[in-house]
Amino acid sequence: MKPLNLDNKPCSPISSNCVVWQGPDIPCIHLCTGDSISEVIHKLATELCEVLETLKVSNYDLTCFSTISCGPQNFQELVQFILDQLCLLEGGTPASSGGTTVPISDPLDPRQPNSSSQLVTVKPIFTKARASETCPDCVVTVPDEFVVGTQRTMQLVDYAVVMGERIAGIVTEVSLMNDQMVDIVKRVVTLENTPAPSLAMPSFTIGCQIGSLLSGSTNQIDTLLEEFINNVWCGYTTSTGSATELTTAVGQACITDASVSLEKGSAMSIGYAGLWVDDADYSTVADAINNIWISLCDVFSYLTSGKFEITTLDSNTINLTLSADKVLTAKVQDTGWVDLEGFEFYSGTAAKPQVRRIGNVLHFRGYVFVPLDNGAGGIHGLSSYSDYNNIATCIPGTSGPGAVSISTGGVISFNNGTSVIPTSITSKNLDADYRMPYPAVLNRPIVISGTVGTSLTAASRIAITEAGVLYIASLRDQEQIASATGVIGGSHLRFITSNIRSGESVPNFINADTDIHNFPAAGANNLVGETDFSGSDYTWPFSCDAGDSGNLGGFFATIEGLTAFLDCSSDITATTCY
Repeated sequence: MKPLNLDNKPCSPISSNCVVWQGPDIPCIHLCTGDSISEVIHKLATELCEVLETLKVSNYDLTCFSTISCGPQNFQELVQFILDQLCLLEGGTPASSGGTTVPISDPLDPRQPNSSSQLVTVKPIFTKARASETCPDCVVTVPDEFVVGTQRTMQLVDYAVVMGERIAGIVTEVSLMNDQMVDIVKRVVTLENTPAPSLAMPSFTIGCQIGSLLSGSTNQIDTLLEEFINNVWCGYTTSTGSATELTTAVGQACITDASVSLEKGSAMSIGYAGLWVDDADYSTVADAINNIWISLCDVFSYLTSGKFEITTLDSNTINLTLSADKVLTAKVQDTGWVDLEGFEFYSGTAAKPQVRRIGNVLHFRGYVFVPLDNGAGGIHGLSSYSDYNNIATCIPGTSGPGAVSISTGGVISFNNGTSVIPTSITSKNLDADYRMPYPAVLNRPIVISGTVGTSLTAASRIAITEAGVLYIASLRDQEQIASATGVIGGSHLRFITSNIRSGESVPNFINADTDIHNFPAAGANNLVGETDFSGSDYTWPFSCDAGDSGNLGGFFATIEGLTAFLDCSSDITATTCY
């Protein structure tokens, strides 16, 4: 629809599509509240055209009325003509000839609030009922619109009367529609002629800084909204997380109503009643912050009130210390290196073998020398590790400080067969016997002549007993097995165990003519050891069977790598073993 004032400047054109009908629904023409004016006018005009087509007199054939010289010129005359004819058929006198008439006094549109304004006068006035019941009549079939119940036929006279009433009502409704259309057109014209409203963007003064907009400044809403979203809200959600993440975080509370307050000694909901947000009401970040602060203050008050006391209990591994200002320190239980007992004959640069306890583990290190008998009821001292090299004896020292004991089976026990572990390390037994890898090879450096020397070796076993006794078991002891009579000297470990006799030649195992490792011919051969050392021969200064414990004086071995363990119920702690 083209607006009537489309070109009437300075009016602002408004399409009739933008104006809606606010009147009641009119079902008969399918008109509803909310339809646009364009739809309303179209429906009314369509109905009007249909009504005008129905009212056109030329659409009706009146040729059967031969008495008519000049037919009716409009629909009202046509209806009156029909009524006059019906009146004549009923034996009455037509109204146009002075007959009795009944005026129409009912409102034509009972839906209108003021029915009195709808009274119309139709000229000529027609009757509503038959003039006589004795007039001839016929039965006619009526359209669906005139059907009552299942009755699809009517007397011709009744049919004509009903048609007249319906037609009169239609005429009245058309008249009312015309009035309404005129009113609608006026309203549309008024709307089209009304200037378009000029909308100003609201603004107001802010009471705090929003992004770059300072507190106290006046800004339009669109500016405020853009600044808040881009420079405030986006950063806020990035820092705090989404609503879902905040809700999840709120739900992580582990201190509940029933949790016992450290300071109050009662449930949190009771000890902090009125301040604590109960579980039933707990749901927001504000609730979470409230309860977190109360919980922190509860812990702070407890720790600073003097009610909080810490006691320490050392373990085998950790030594705990609490200072006066409540600083708790933890150190590993470590005794440091401590000299073994029974090595009093060591002095000078000859460092005694040592033990160190860390927790329940004992670690050993150093050289263990079998002391040499001095021939006077005592022991040769060891001020350096080379002191025994020039002493032509291999008898162990079995009396005096640092003496060893020798069993009949061939076991040398240090510290006269008692524990070598100092009481500062432990006064308890080990949890088992511990051994070095077998065989352990003992060594004895000796000077053969002047500045010429070599070394003796002995296969043995080094171990420490549960009672803390450190011992060396000779090869002879190993050859005496428990289940059979031992064949002393039959072990192949004799190949690495020295057995020398005083005054006899020292063999040269790498001489070209030595047959210790090679046979000059097939078949039986004797072992031959040459003695030539670059043109010189040497003899042994003393006799020594290193497979016998009574000949291991001066021999030594390292005990590094030997470890032992204490039982968990050892002397540092009587409860927990870590």
